[in-house]
Amino acid sequence: HGISVESRTAKSRSLLPFVSFVFSVVKKASMSLNATEIALVAQQLAQCCTGGRVRKVYGRTRDSIVLAARADCGNVFILLSAHPKLSRVHTLPERGDCPVRSPFVTALRYWLNDARVIGIEAIEGDRRLRLGFEGAASQCTLEAELFGIGSNLVLVAADGRVIESLHHVRGKTRTVMPGQLYDPPPAVSPKLPESRFGDSPAQVDAAVREHYEPRQ
Repeated sequence: HGISVESRTAKSRSLLPFVSFVFSVVKKASMSLNATEIALVAQQLAQCCTGGRVRKVYGRTRDSIVLAARADCGNVFILLSAHPKLSRVHTLPERGDCPVRSPFVTALRYWLNDARVIGIEAIEGDRRLRLGFEGAASQCTLEAELFGIGSNLVLVAADGRVIESLHHVRGKTRTVMPGQLYDPPPAVSPKLPESRFGDSPAQVDAAVREHYEPRQ
């Protein structure tokens, strides 16, 4: 006895909510943070870390670093990841294992160790984050370009020139190399997506950390 068309249709419809749920979970797990989520995490970091001092910078993986800072709220560990599929920013409960050494990490330590955090802001409508620092000799910024594929972390001097970057770029439309003027990536559409992790800065930071950390 065959199954009627009506029965197959009804069964397919009954599976739609489950399929939609699985798709949403997979999509959420495989994507980098969007502009709205980065902006919310930036608000949390700015509130907690501005005025604090960087204790040390660590290389976590070939795509990520950890900034250890001392602020009014206590010890803070900030993860900045330029992973091509999971680029993100959020706090960590502890430093964790950070075995990577590289010219980029060396430059960050030279410029940022004991530097004061003077500002943290998201670039409006974009998946970019800017962290400002004031060291003994000069000010500098760490530009976090968290686009997924093509993500990068760029340390920029007060005169606008690149000190060092996680990835050196020599492209047809853009160059990111030490000694060159920092050329920001093209602006994107001002239309902002919804946050997948809530709408309060502290909530989003905690949810992002819980969601992504077991994956890397």
